[in-house]
Amino acid sequence: MSETQFDVSIITPCYNAGELIQKLGQSLQSQTYKKFQWCIVDDGSDTPTKTIIEEMVRESSLEIQIHFANKSGGNFCRNKGFELSSAPFVKFVDADDFLADDLLQCQIAVAKKNPNAIVVAPTTVYSSDHSYRQYELSPELLDDPLRSYLKHPTFMHGGCLLPRHVVEDVGGWDEELSAGQDLDFFRRVLITDPQVLFSDSTFFYRQHDSAPRISKLSDRDRLKFESQHLGLVKFQNLLMHRDKLESYRVELARNFDLWGMKAIALGIPNASNFFQSAKALAPDHFRSGSRSSQKMRKLIGDRLTGKLMRSRVWKLTHRVLTQLNLWST
Repeated sequence: MSETQFDVSIITPCYNAGELIQKLGQSLQSQTYKKFQWCIVDDGSDTPTKTIIEEMVRESSLEIQIHFANKSGGNFCRNKGFELSSAPFVKFVDADDFLADDLLQCQIAVAKKNPNAIVVAPTTVYSSDHSYRQYELSPELLDDPLRSYLKHPTFMHGGCLLPRHVVEDVGGWDEELSAGQDLDFFRRVLITDPQVLFSDSTFFYRQHDSAPRISKLSDRDRLKFESQHLGLVKFQNLLMHRDKLESYRVELARNFDLWGMKAIALGIPNASNFFQSAKALAPDHFRSGSRSSQKMRKLIGDRLTGKLMRSRVWKLTHRVLTQLNLWST
């Protein structure tokens, strides 16, 4: 298949994904729509993963391009994969995720009629305990995509089909960030006021039980929070540059506050930086979360509230309270 025949380039960064990337390959092999290429950038994986990738390249009927990098980071790999790609529409899919068999067919049908639009599919989260959770797309995405995304991201990056020029216009993925890369990328995409359209079928996002715990925080965990703060600060500056900060001031402040709550619950150093940024943006409206959670913060403090809401006990309690209409959202 020549390059001019591709409609979609699927770009996958990979690091020690093992058999998971094999499952992704199987879901791509099963796609009902065939006019796509798969660009894999491996970031210095172990030998078993490299062997699996090389076997897929040899044995698969898919058009696969592979580039081997050397621990340069996920965003470097996404940008490198974009350089390798050639199609007018692109899709960034992580190595441990997978697609419903008709996802590409559903999305390209919408994209070809609306070539400048971002086509978003619903996401189903597949957890390590083999449970599934469906993310419903917010109708507000159709009218005010950025505001909706800042309030609550209801899609994952692998569920989006993007026109090639959109990735070029925003400068690709920010290689300075070590965490929150997808949040940063789509904030920058949506600030350009693109048309967002929905498609049928499903993208499956694999959620790993790897959240940091206060008893075993690593330097890497701390760097992740620093990266989240840096990404939000960069976006605040971008909003200012585009004269849009006032329009999204409250939503951005609550993003700072949300990450501050996560940081303070884990004892992350400099967690106060998030709260300072939030209060500076919206002194009277910066608190994230439901009305009930805001009352709880006033009652028992930010740190205890944050720790409580990250616990499994609270998740069960919250479900019961919500069903009994004793907890307002």
